[in-house]
Amino acid sequence: MKLECFIKLKVDPDILEPVFRALYPETVRPTSRRVSIVLEKTEGLIVFKFNAKDPTALRAALNSYLRWFSAALKSLKSIGL
Repeated sequence: MKLECFIKLKVDPDILEPVFRALYPETVRPTSRRVSIVLEKTEGLIVFKFNAKDPTALRAALNSYLRWFSAALKSLKSIGL
């Protein structure tokens, strides 16, 4: 079974680059062989592309990356960006 999921998140242009740089290293060496992640940035959007071998791997990857995204946003907000 092969599963795909695309998520587009709108991000303030002022913090798009820092958020992208915070998340990108996690896509280079994923924590599982059962899932691959591509991260892209476009005008005001961060785009996640997930490919997973099974639903459990997809769910785990979605949870991880969305929490890291949230943590990056909260960190930047706490320093005033």
